[in-house]
Amino acid sequence: MHRPARPSRRDHATGARRRASLASLAAAALVATGLVAPAASATTPAAPTPVPGPEVVVDHESFPYESPRSDVRSPLRALADTSVHALHVVLLDPGWADGTGKPSGGWITDAQATALTDEVHDYWVDQSDGAVSTTVASLTRFRYPGARCATVDDILDIWNRAGASRYGTNWIESETAGPAQREHFVVLAPYRGSDLGETTCAGTLGLGSVPPTASTSHGGIVFGLYGGRTAAQLSDGAHTLAHELGHNLGLQHAGTVWCDSNRPDPNLTRFPSDCYNYAYVDSYDVMGTALAPNVGVPALSSPGRTRLGVHKDHLTSPGYGTRTVRLSPLGSATGTQAISVVDPVSRSRYYVEFRQSSAPWPGHAVDLTSQGLPLRFGDGVRVVRLAPADSADAFKNEQVLLPQGTPSGRTSFLPAGRSFTTATGALTLTASAVGTGAAPVADVRVVVRSAPPVTLTASKSTQTYRSSSVATLRATLGAVDGTIPAGTITFKEGTTRLGAVKVPTSGTSAGKVSLALPRTLGAGKHSFKAVFTPADPNVALRTVSGATSVTVSPARSTVALSVSPTRVSTGTSAKATVKVSVAGVTNPTGNTSVYVGSTRIKTVKLTAAHRGTFTVSLPRYATTGTRSVKAVYAGSSANVARATSAVVRLTVV
Repeated sequence: MHRPARPSRRDHATGARRRASLASLAAAALVATGLVAPAASATTPAAPTPVPGPEVVVDHESFPYESPRSDVRSPLRALADTSVHALHVVLLDPGWADGTGKPSGGWITDAQATALTDEVHDYWVDQSDGAVSTTVASLTRFRYPGARCATVDDILDIWNRAGASRYGTNWIESETAGPAQREHFVVLAPYRGSDLGETTCAGTLGLGSVPPTASTSHGGIVFGLYGGRTAAQLSDGAHTLAHELGHNLGLQHAGTVWCDSNRPDPNLTRFPSDCYNYAYVDSYDVMGTALAPNVGVPALSSPGRTRLGVHKDHLTSPGYGTRTVRLSPLGSATGTQAISVVDPVSRSRYYVEFRQSSAPWPGHAVDLTSQGLPLRFGDGVRVVRLAPADSADAFKNEQVLLPQGTPSGRTSFLPAGRSFTTATGALTLTASAVGTGAAPVADVRVVVRSAPPVTLTASKSTQTYRSSSVATLRATLGAVDGTIPAGTITFKEGTTRLGAVKVPTSGTSAGKVSLALPRTLGAGKHSFKAVFTPADPNVALRTVSGATSVTVSPARSTVALSVSPTRVSTGTSAKATVKVSVAGVTNPTGNTSVYVGSTRIKTVKLTAAHRGTFTVSLPRYATTGTRSVKAVYAGSSANVARATSAVVRLTVV
């Protein structure tokens, strides 16, 4: 059993989720002629400035609710067919009053209610490929003169009272009462006066409960405005009811993500600071809003069909490489209806569909540029995503359209010849050709690039400057789906290119390349990476290994010192001969000094011409005694170590 959650309406301006909503000044409930942006705050930056207007939306926020009886099979005979959903419809007489104090809405007639539910039945049968159909199990009336619907709590009160005869007193808070599996409790209320949605319920047209998962077996509760004094108040009721029943099945809203900068594929886990989620702004999906008057119910997009398990002719995971897929318009009798493909790097799924504003469930072409959002909805190939479960700025599985083009003028679709590439670069979709006419098709070129992993190791972690025993870098390119992509691996230290090796794609050495480090690598710690560059950029991505390091020690040096003669008379000079040797260096260079005791006698700057050897004359001493002679080699920069000779004794007699 599940205790129903008590919802509250979110504040769009200051809520944690970065969202923007619709507004309307037009003459139909599902029309939007302006967009109301969220106010700027510490967590919500300013969105594009739209024309202000009162909000009119299908529902502000669907709310989480699962009936305590959601797992209970209904005893209704009609529900023996597992595709059938029972609607318990209550026609509400709320006693709305106009300026004269007289009821302004009156009853919704039985014929009007039947026409509405018949249209919604036809819609869901078609959109679910027969998996969801509806039947009116009961049609009753309920008078509640004190009814209000300006807040979610007001609508909860209406549900509670209108359903008391069926589910018991205060059933909305009950842990045992509520609609059974595939049962929907639907309250329809008339508009107030000649209103088309702006004032009756403070801009909300309906409200529907959403269970935690999507399934064609769910039930739920629905409130919707429908009917009244004018024919116009009947025009968009089917969209409202079909939308709310979509919520009951577990579907979230369909909207559009908008970024002020040129971000065709923003991060949906946490939106960049200049991106916003315009909930409902998708006139080609029933879970959005129409954005145009009296245009009927738009079709259910590919992600919604997939979540409900009712998507026919749907191609998934086309694999790596390049292929062209021919799409028929979504809802066609034949042909591939959509593609869903996973970016192999981000693991995000992208849905691609070809949409047409054709009967019976048309999308609605509309240009929002004059309303403050330079976005044009129209027929064509569109790219859609679902928000991840951990998104901070959208609800889990909320549908998000990725508009195409620059911020100064975007479209809901990919124009012919235009490409979309994901943020990782691993997936590119191109609308190669987009047809029109009686039986249009669209050719979509799908490029899925693998991201083959590159690992890098070194044969040893140290080497010595100028030594012939050097470390070898070994890179291995991983296979993707059993294939090593052709290309080159370049070994680099920072931006310095050490060498490049073509990757073998077959045999025992497939994917394996190596490079010996140079003997001249300077002393110190060096960090290396291996970079794979594919031969065909449509097959694989450029990938980079992690870093591996090798420490180079300075070359070891030795100094040999001889003094001749080692015994001299006072006033006589001896000669000191110095020989500097450095491992791996034929002719060492650097400063070498000769000392007698602590006194430096001479410093010689070795050059290649010295071949490591030089001779100096020692001073003539007037006094007898023994002197200590040594030679000190200062090394060569950081690459050759310092060395000191053994002490030689000079005796003066």
